[in-house]
Amino acid sequence: MKSYLSTQMTNAFIAFQEGWKVLRREGPGQIQFWFIALVIGIVAGFTALFFAKVSMPYNLFFTVQMMCRPYTALQNPSLGIGSL
Repeated sequence: MKSYLSTQMTNAFIAFQEGWKVLRREGPGQIQFWFIALVIGIVAGFTALFFAKVSMPYNLFFTVQMMCRPYTALQNPSLGIGSL
């Protein structure tokens, strides 16, 4: 006996296959175009969130470094505005 989850996964896969066959046979209509655009937008949004989370430690390090820069520039004039 299959579990509920595996049955749902199988049904989703079959529905995806049937949808793909229709898309290939008839081409994208206006509704299909907007659904494809929606999926691409969702994926792009999650990708942006992923890269924002990955780059957070990097941004945090350089933000702290930039905040400390005026103090070091006062301590050591060779690190001042002219050295940027």
